[in-house]
Amino acid sequence: MLRVFLVLVVTMALLVGICACTVAAFLHALTVRNRVCPNRPSRAPLSWLVSPAPAARLHRRLRAALAGAHTALVNPRAEGLRLAEVVGELRERVLELDVQLVLAGRSRHPTRRRMLRELHSEVVEVEELVQRVILLSRRPDDPAVPSGLGPVRQRLELLESALGELDGVEVRLPPPATLPLRRQA
Repeated sequence: MLRVFLVLVVTMALLVGICACTVAAFLHALTVRNRVCPNRPSRAPLSWLVSPAPAARLHRRLRAALAGAHTALVNPRAEGLRLAEVVGELRERVLELDVQLVLAGRSRHPTRRRMLRELHSEVVEVEELVQRVILLSRRPDDPAVPSGLGPVRQRLELLESALGELDGVEVRLPPPATLPLRRQA
């Protein structure tokens, strides 16, 4: 009888341990998913994954923007443009904005509205810059890029203007060789 009881206790302990590990792994996965940058911790609450609150929506927009910027780095052209440096600067600014969003989300109503209004314009600016990074990474030409949102904007503008000038250069290619047409019977 004691042996059966001991087997039941050990089995229950294993089941509880497995359940606890599963819940811990699930919570960790949610925590990582909620981060703006997956390898940097965030104080954003887990409820922001689905919350309709303005701070939560801005947090999710920042997360999506930074993910898009990292996706642009996969393109081999991004290396030639040194876009990794630009994305690194954007990442640091996005992490700062996320900290400010958490503070704004925890603030009282009048302060929160003012803070969120200011942060909203910066989130929009980050999204625009990320869009430009993505577009530049897809272009075939590759000038160099040199830091904060102002310098990032200037560097991207210089890149875009240089690429625009290169697009205007007319290259004369020899006419393509013509093949004789086959007659159909």
